[in-house]
Amino acid sequence: MKRSVDVKPSVSYLKSEFGFSWEGIRHRLQVLPARLLEELQEYIAGELVYIPKKEESRKGWGEVNGTRQAIRRRNEEIRRLHRAGETVQTLAEKYHLSEDSIRKIVFCKEARAGSHHA
Repeated sequence: MKRSVDVKPSVSYLKSEFGFSWEGIRHRLQVLPARLLEELQEYIAGELVYIPKKEESRKGWGEVNGTRQAIRRRNEEIRRLHRAGETVQTLAEKYHLSEDSIRKIVFCKEARAGSHHA
């Protein structure tokens, strides 16, 4: 059994304060079973609650927005250019990284082994 909220705050308040509408809130509350909603109200009535995803459903850093793959491609390019004769200093300037960071990319064990894992 689904249960909706009894009080309807102003739509302009919700949009200005939280960036979403009453309909969005009502929809989210209706997915909770009535018994669970009542139990939550005993402990946190009137408060905002964030419920994180389960650990096993979380993506790793950079997997959702492509950052991890972009850094992997950049590092492969740095290794390729270094093998072709580019200096650590030149690569640091080109990629706006420290020389130490370039050395870590170029000389890490995985790079020497030819692995494509970052």
